[in-house]
Amino acid sequence: MSKADWSDFNEADDYSRTASTAYADAPAIPAYTGAALAWGAPPAA
Repeated sequence: MSKADWSDFNEADDYSRTASTAYADAPAIPAYTGAALAWGAPPAA
């Protein structure tokens, strides 16, 4: 995924962003089965 002008994304306030470069569980990325939360935690409103 990229922007039309290929400029960098500002990820400073991205809830699910981490500085880790290794594969790991991602609890900040919620996954749903139907309407039920199956994994992770959605951002607080």
